[in-house]
Amino acid sequence: NPFYNYESTEADEIGADGFNKRVDFKWYFEKNMGAGQYPNLIYITMGPNDVEATYHWEYGFAETQARNIVTMCRKIKAACDEIAGGESGVVIKFLTHQTYPLNTMYNYNFPIERQRNLWKYMYDAYYKAFKAEGISDWVELVDCASRFDWRVGYTTQEVSYNARYAKSNDNTFMSETCHMNRIGAYNYADCLINDFIADERFD
Repeated sequence: NPFYNYESTEADEIGADGFNKRVDFKWYFEKNMGAGQYPNLIYITMGPNDVEATYHWEYGFAETQARNIVTMCRKIKAACDEIAGGESGVVIKFLTHQTYPLNTMYNYNFPIERQRNLWKYMYDAYYKAFKAEGISDWVELVDCASRFDWRVGYTTQEVSYNARYAKSNDNTFMSETCHMNRIGAYNYADCLINDFIADERFD
């Protein structure tokens, strides 16, 4: 964890907020940016981890994850505000992930429609949490999902649906369903850059 401060005098244990007490955003910012410095804008990529890998994913996970994200955002803002000696004006943005794939059923661990519904439920839970917790003025979701092309953003392979007719129903499957390739990373970068350029607050 890059935010784990090995030199911290805090106990190496989980606190009441669910974070290790040595997770120290203020220390991280000043170590990497210089004393008295903090970021004005932070982008965080939301990938498919913890959603992709199981049939037994429960909808309640979204609310738990949303609470964790709210807590993390507040800790980040508190660190920036402390360095600033008041209101820092920091903005945190989350790049949403592709609800993949958009066409048909591909090589995936559970039906694609269920996976889409899970992602929609999760994003809705985040929106609701940001609003309910009063942080929506400085925490936002950026739509990267609708602009992410899984066909080139993931490693794929040609396979057949039917072993008896090897060439009759060939289709493209994702052989890697969690970690994007380099083009996929560029796709995320394009979304980030486009959002940054369009945001007049950061001229």
